[in-house]
Amino acid sequence: MFLPSSRILKLLFLTGTAAALAAMGCARPPQGDYSAESAFQAPALVPSGPELPSPPAPAAAPTPPNIKSRPRLTDLPSPPALCEVHPLKEAEPEPPRFNLLSAGALEAALEQIGVPYRRGGTGPGGFDCSGLVRFAFAQVGVELPHGAASQMKVVDPVDLKELKPGDLLFFRTRGQRIDHVGIYLEGREFVHSPSPGKRVSIADLDSAYWKKRLVGAGRVNENL
Repeated sequence: MFLPSSRILKLLFLTGTAAALAAMGCARPPQGDYSAESAFQAPALVPSGPELPSPPAPAAAPTPPNIKSRPRLTDLPSPPALCEVHPLKEAEPEPPRFNLLSAGALEAALEQIGVPYRRGGTGPGGFDCSGLVRFAFAQVGVELPHGAASQMKVVDPVDLKELKPGDLLFFRTRGQRIDHVGIYLEGREFVHSPSPGKRVSIADLDSAYWKKRLVGAGRVNENL
């Protein structure tokens, strides 16, 4: 039997393949070497036909629900002003100066406890009643006249229910004339220079003797 050579078989294989492709309506393959060794490198043959539409563009990813957007700088509250002005607290009124004067005079009078009574005396070795008061207020820069009646005329009247330390107390010990004065302490007590033979001491305003003879009170004013 006649057997074709390998060259002839290769040619028949390639010729038959070309005919088969032509019968299927496929494009003619490009010219070149389509030997059996290089057939696997040939470009893929695509049947002719209508052009396929381009695939649609991918849709944008949806925003996840329940996620708040980050606030913009313009949405943030403004910081407080560095120089914010606060109203000044109203200062409490200063206590009247006569209280300070009276307190100082009272202290000066208490320092004289034990000094003997001396008629017309204004200290420091001896005092009568008005001399003690005059000396005590002189220590705080206030000059008072000598004599109980004269001192009562230059002070501001004070209700006996509103007595404060340092107020002056006036008495009538003989007749209708104001003839005795003392300086109110507290707790219904006062300091005074009583009478000849006695010394500067503290007395009880509610005692029967002094309560009966008390006629008024006054407060020393700094403008004297």
